[in-house]
Amino acid sequence: MARQLTNSPCRESRRDAAFTLIELLVVIAIIAILAGLLLPALARAKASAIRTKCLSQNKQIALAALMYAEDFGDHAVWPDWGKNNPGWLYDPAGVGPPTPPAPDPTPVYAAGLLWNYIGHNYNIYWCPADNTNSPNWTQRAERLSTYVMNGAVMAFHPTPVLGYPTHKITDMNPSAYMMWEPAADTPSAAQTAYNDGANQPNQINGPSDRHITGCIVSSYDGHAQLLLTNIFLQAMELKVNTPGLLWADPDSTDGGGYNTSSTGGGCSLPQ
Repeated sequence: MARQLTNSPCRESRRDAAFTLIELLVVIAIIAILAGLLLPALARAKASAIRTKCLSQNKQIALAALMYAEDFGDHAVWPDWGKNNPGWLYDPAGVGPPTPPAPDPTPVYAAGLLWNYIGHNYNIYWCPADNTNSPNWTQRAERLSTYVMNGAVMAFHPTPVLGYPTHKITDMNPSAYMMWEPAADTPSAAQTAYNDGANQPNQINGPSDRHITGCIVSSYDGHAQLLLTNIFLQAMELKVNTPGLLWADPDSTDGGGYNTSSTGGGCSLPQ
């Protein structure tokens, strides 16, 4: 009888320690609710970190372009427009954008005019949100950078010859957009927006939606910012009687350069 009294509390304790099915379901439900609350916050934090890195990279590239201009008579670096002139990102060697060799693409990047100004770090040319695993990525002719340069510094000339000049940096509107992230959501957009290292700012060439509310741009004064999509789209429209923030050729009345022949414009070849 004494043995039964001694063992009884132990059996009761083991029963009290067990979870019922209802208790387990409640715990699982609480965990699911917490996960539902935390995951969007984590996603926003990750997106913010990516945006900050992309912003920093654009700032570095813009400052590199300014340092280049200081060393070359204030002339803007060639925007890698066309096939005849070495540019900021690569040397087309009369053919077009080179394919970066694997596993080390350094030789291709080293031929770019900004190479010595970016600390030999080609990783700053890539936005972390640029999905290189996308099928559309393989449609790009230029697969060296997420970012493209505005063709305004050479007046959007359709067929620039070897040695064609660029505007001086100080001739450009300091607030105008020098570089941006173009859209590449379809094969046709990828082929057009990334056919070389520069673009004209029309609908098919930007802006990207990688950062949801807008895309990262840098300006001729060296600053970078997240530009809201609607502001970018407004800047795409040619302005009457004045160069704009994207159509920014300073020698044409509306900034369109060779895109608007009725207004003239363009860079003059050296005599």
